[in-house]
Amino acid sequence: MGVPLLLDEGRWGAYSGGVHASDQRVLRDRDRDALQRSLATALPRQVRGARSHFQHRHTRRARGGLAAAGDPVFCGYYNMLEHTFEADNPGVAHVTIPFGMWHTAYLQEYNHPWGKLLHAYGAETSANSSGTGVDGLAATSYGGYMVYHTFGGDGTATIKVQHSVDEVDGNYADLGGCTSGEIDFSTNTSGIVPTTAVTTTVNQYTRWQVDFNSANTLTFVLSFVRGIRPL
Repeated sequence: MGVPLLLDEGRWGAYSGGVHASDQRVLRDRDRDALQRSLATALPRQVRGARSHFQHRHTRRARGGLAAAGDPVFCGYYNMLEHTFEADNPGVAHVTIPFGMWHTAYLQEYNHPWGKLLHAYGAETSANSSGTGVDGLAATSYGGYMVYHTFGGDGTATIKVQHSVDEVDGNYADLGGCTSGEIDFSTNTSGIVPTTAVTTTVNQYTRWQVDFNSANTLTFVLSFVRGIRPL
């Protein structure tokens, strides 16, 4: 697997395992050049008849110029078909990345990709002790899945989703199944992790949480997609 790109809050860089994007598009020249190098060396270009150039990616699209917790996100595991890069105007780059269908063998229990951003791109040095969560308006009983991307750190830690009936710090509990397991943040990665079952109850409020092990600082993005009533 190659090293795809990061588009988030005006910051551009390369990381392995997935694609994360927000609406920010204006770049400094050095940022534009760095992005072009990343694309040229990492992202697959479509070659007619050569399906080996197609790759599946954990994909996230955050809506909003400066993505923040609670913003809607489009999450999934999709076939990234190709990419094109244009930077004709100073400070502006246009990247087009068409995606194919959702991976047919992945998370078949969930039939939609829309969720909420729990943690926008940024670094953390301690566990989450804030009672503020992302309001899902009501509890649901159809499980869901978390999508995470990591962007560096100095050791190991675990990313989790927690939920609560209210926004009181002490009332949050781990959401069954939604944990990354211990990650070495010195290597950037991404993943999709479903709840224990499609019938798992998810309380009204959700938030990010980190269990620090050897890490003192880490940078990541985390989203959660609630399951909806089966058709």
